[in-house]
Amino acid sequence: MDLKIQLFDVLLAISSEIPASFSAAICRQNQQTGDCDLQSIIYNVSRHQNGSQDLQLSLPRPRIGHCIKVWRSDVRVSHPYLLCSFDFSHKHLGLLALVTSLVIFTLILIVYIIYQRTWKIFTAPLWRRTILLVYSPDSAEYKTLICAFADFLQSILGCEVILDLWDMNTVSQIGMVPWFYQKRELVSQRKGKVMIVWTRRSKTMYDQWKKRQISSLGCKDPTNLFGAAVSCLEKDFGVHHGHENLVDYTMVYFEGLCEKKDIPKCFRKISRYHLFKDLCRLVSHLQDTTCLSPPCLIKAVAKYLMKKLISSEKRRGLQHHVDICKKRLDEDVSR
Repeated sequence: MDLKIQLFDVLLAISSEIPASFSAAICRQNQQTGDCDLQSIIYNVSRHQNGSQDLQLSLPRPRIGHCIKVWRSDVRVSHPYLLCSFDFSHKHLGLLALVTSLVIFTLILIVYIIYQRTWKIFTAPLWRRTILLVYSPDSAEYKTLICAFADFLQSILGCEVILDLWDMNTVSQIGMVPWFYQKRELVSQRKGKVMIVWTRRSKTMYDQWKKRQISSLGCKDPTNLFGAAVSCLEKDFGVHHGHENLVDYTMVYFEGLCEKKDIPKCFRKISRYHLFKDLCRLVSHLQDTTCLSPPCLIKAVAKYLMKKLISSEKRRGLQHHVDICKKRLDEDVSR
């Protein structure tokens, strides 16, 4: 009889040239009686005719302190043979533990990677717009609002936002107006949008710019972003009137900081969004881009995104900044 220890079982090879039947079972030695008490079912194998081929019998691997008991089962009296001289723990238990640990670690890693990729697919927007955010200069509270809105567009709506306040090193090197034209060209190449945040202060500055009462609002002023944007906006809608514009413009205004009547008539052909009232329309507008995914998947992700941004902490934070600017505006009016 030959014994071969495998990873999860034990293989017995029994040699017998005459017809015979053999049985085997796992047992545990009883110190009081001296017998080996069976601890498993009995496994049987038989040879029905003469031959030289070994009989194969597979048993589960015995635990530490257990033996394998083998005997002939086709005779009335048979001396059992105990296999207890091997130590499974020293020879193979360490290898088994190592293999098991590697398998478990690999499975956990695979599940984690699949989870991360699946989560990104179902939570990330199916579009990525490049947006150049333009605003009129105002108070420090208003600039904080602009930064919060830019962060909202980028982190919640998945847009790539270009903001001068986030790129002051480049602005200081080349100047505000060259920076604006450079980014405007980049937005045009990527088929993005120039998004203008309009306020009552924007209307006042626009009227002054139209009348040329202060030269600092002209395009020649190297520090004024709003003047450059308005100049390009009028140019695009004037020269390319009746044709497709080179740059896609969008205008947004927050409740309490601007009314619809504050937007000049010449700009009313531009898509306008009253936040947060028209937030759903703005999401749909940003979503309106070439996408290879099925329409049903786009709608499902858009629906999920709406639920996400409605309950978003950043949306509530953005509303808080709007309230602060509105309060500051009311104080300036009362003065």
